[in-house]
Amino acid sequence: MKNIKLFELKKIQTEFPSVKLTDAKITSDFIRNFYSDDIGIFESSFILLLNNSMKTIGYAKISQGGITGTVIDVRIVAKYAI
Repeated sequence: MKNIKLFELKKIQTEFPSVKLTDAKITSDFIRNFYSDDIGIFESSFILLLNNSMKTIGYAKISQGGITGTVIDVRIVAKYAI
């Protein structure tokens, strides 16, 4: 039986700012950069990746739903985190 890949994640190298997230205010301000005007239209969920020093190393949009909610698949989160 052949091993079939359903989907594959690819890393895209970009100029991502490395910011040390030391408190909730800094983190909230940083995260708001990823949401556009659609934040008032539907729910979205992002994952923010940090290193051991609490510095940002990447992010990904995990899901996008409707007006009242979105579904987050733990396997997708784990795939990005690994």
